[in-house]
Amino acid sequence: MPSLAPAAMTPEEAKAFVGHKAKADQGYAQAQYDLGTCYLDGIGVAKDLVEAVKWHRKAADQGHAPAQYVLGLCYENGDGVAKDQIEAVKWHRKAADQGYAPAQHTLGFFY
Repeated sequence: MPSLAPAAMTPEEAKAFVGHKAKADQGYAQAQYDLGTCYLDGIGVAKDLVEAVKWHRKAADQGHAPAQYVLGLCYENGDGVAKDQIEAVKWHRKAADQGYAPAQHTLGFFY
């Protein structure tokens, strides 16, 4: 179990993290995305960009467009992974091809 973040965390955030973790471990893409976001933003758990990428990738591999988009941003900015514009475009394209507007917008900037 990861250590909870410092006193700024509310009990509700910690409880939400535990709930997302339980469902993510069962393979639910939305919960994996939510858990990745908890790690990315430090909600209910200490911020950990490597763990954020791990959970977003699990959701992205299941075709979860928002997770694909966030994974693209991680590669674009080097958050939790080495900066890699080719990987960034790959993940943004996967989300964009599903009609996910933020990914379509970001992909436009790459072109």
